[in-house]
Amino acid sequence: MDHVVRAYLEHPEGSLFHHQIESYDAFMQVGLEQIVHHRRVIRVEAKHEGGPCAIEIEFGRVTVFPPCVREHDGQTRPLSPLEARVRKLTYQVGVGVDVEQRMYKMDENDVEQLESRKTFCEVPIVQIPCMLNSSYCIQQTSHVRESVGGYFIINGHEKTCQAQIKLRINCPFTHKSV
Repeated sequence: MDHVVRAYLEHPEGSLFHHQIESYDAFMQVGLEQIVHHRRVIRVEAKHEGGPCAIEIEFGRVTVFPPCVREHDGQTRPLSPLEARVRKLTYQVGVGVDVEQRMYKMDENDVEQLESRKTFCEVPIVQIPCMLNSSYCIQQTSHVRESVGGYFIINGHEKTCQAQIKLRINCPFTHKSV
């Protein structure tokens, strides 16, 4: 019986946590971009000495960077789940967005004229914890898999999401560890 359970847990598609890994991957590949593009263009209008102007910021392509750590000397290098545990770090991916900034000014006929346009590539906007054995996990690309995955490493500690029966709608539940 022990070999059956071990085989079930070692096979990724048969894992107890495979549904969580699939859900995380779907969020990172589709959901994250939907959130960013929900407000694709932000417009701010202002008045100053030169007359009224407007600035538009448009969000473009979303990029997810692999887990990495920035050392004290400023150098950035890849971070493995094991190193995150040992050094009590959060195993996380960076998310960047291409941003286009446009500045408009009103001319003497009150017609908006484009004054400048700048494009910034892969502007970092957020760090998101990386689920182990997801498609964004470094150990997923290596041949050595240290666990079945489906959990996060936050400040060196393993954390997981637990599915629970929904008691209330739109009300988050938190529980303090004992």
